[in-house]
Amino acid sequence: MIDENLPTNVFTLRQSEFRAIPGSPWVYWVSENVRILFLKFKPMEVVAKPRQGIATSDNFRFVRYWFEIGINGINTHIKSPVEAQFSKKKWVLYLKGAGQKKWLGGLDAVVNWKHNGREIASFEKSVIRNPDHFFKEGVTWTLVGANGFSSRINPGGAVFDVGGSCAFPNEYDLILTILGVLNSRLTTYLLRLLNPTINTQVGDLARLPVPSSGIESINCYVRKLLRYSLLVNVLQEDKFYFISPILGNKNLNDDNSILSKITSFQEELQKEVFNFYNISGWCNIISVKYWTLTKKVSQEYP
Repeated sequence: MIDENLPTNVFTLRQSEFRAIPGSPWVYWVSENVRILFLKFKPMEVVAKPRQGIATSDNFRFVRYWFEIGINGINTHIKSPVEAQFSKKKWVLYLKGAGQKKWLGGLDAVVNWKHNGREIASFEKSVIRNPDHFFKEGVTWTLVGANGFSSRINPGGAVFDVGGSCAFPNEYDLILTILGVLNSRLTTYLLRLLNPTINTQVGDLARLPVPSSGIESINCYVRKLLRYSLLVNVLQEDKFYFISPILGNKNLNDDNSILSKITSFQEELQKEVFNFYNISGWCNIISVKYWTLTKKVSQEYP
């Protein structure tokens, strides 16, 4: 709360108000509208618990780029650890961090997963977490990012590592909704409140207030963004989704046209996320704070 008789840069709060945000961070300047979000919506830990994956401790030994192996040497259709156990192919897709890329990416590597990763498991320095969630569909994100938070689709059929930690909503519509929310400016703003560094931990994600069911007004833009992001990837020879550098449709082959559509859809998505959380009246304030925060962090961590 703010006392009208005090200067605008002086805040007075009851100690109980800090408990509205999980972990009770010392964010005394946050408005009541932000605190209400954490009370109104379930935390991501309840809806789709963030999970870490493998730490091989020796990527030189266990990991390769997908094009080093060739598409025919990779099992790209595994749906469960049971299938992986009996696969004749040694290599499976390995979901890692992908920098600041949003929507699609992170599938540039493969990992030795013969006999469900027996060789990695026998390596004393390696750690395998949450193997029961390997090969499932979900969302993934980048742990380190100076220019805001970045999330991508996990299409399934892959093992994931610590740098490509994941969450697994129980239905595809909810996967799309959470992906859209995670790539919003609101999420970057909230994460900066929970952890004001460039390193986003799974515990930070676990505290985010998120929808508990799919939201079609958000999903319609997420589908478009996934579609156009795929068009970008199929034109790049080093990407797993690569098809051809030349497409018959010149409009689709126009990089500027594709990127402009992605930018436009992202802006429309921002509005839908703010509307869903019923904060459209002050979304401009958060947008300014978002850009101020990311610019400041970028300068401090070049």
